[in-house]
Amino acid sequence: MKKIRVISCIATVGIMALIFCFSSQNSDDSSDVSRGFLMFIINLIPGMAGLDAGAKLELVYSMHGTIRKIAHFSIYTALGISSAAAVWSIWGMPVKRSILISVPFCAMYSLTDEFHQSFVSGRSGELRDMMIDTSGALFGGVLLILFVSMFVRMKHKKEVNK
Repeated sequence: MKKIRVISCIATVGIMALIFCFSSQNSDDSSDVSRGFLMFIINLIPGMAGLDAGAKLELVYSMHGTIRKIAHFSIYTALGISSAAAVWSIWGMPVKRSILISVPFCAMYSLTDEFHQSFVSGRSGELRDMMIDTSGALFGGVLLILFVSMFVRMKHKKEVNK
């Protein structure tokens, strides 16, 4: 349990720092990162790599908003998993209860993150993003519960079969 505690705490702080760094980028830099990531993904997909540059750019611009919302959800899913694991391992409470602390914690961090963005050039704080972030954190907490439950069942089944 000590390893889980250390890893989950380091992961939580690391993810929070990564979110802060992404939120510190001005709108142009942030958009460039998103578009660059999308172009990378497009080039990995068989059949898409052969598209001409104009078609790829059109695809990138049409998917830009969607990929940004998926990024919000995904990074907060990771934060939800790591923070729920940290709460679970630090306080020793049932993993199902850990999300009662970790999800509000992630929601508050999202709120402060959106507030932070309102001071960055070309960026704004949006309630919609906070809702997406919180949904991602809840999803991450549920994933952790499912993973731990599955692990416990497998371990119990293994012990019974001995």
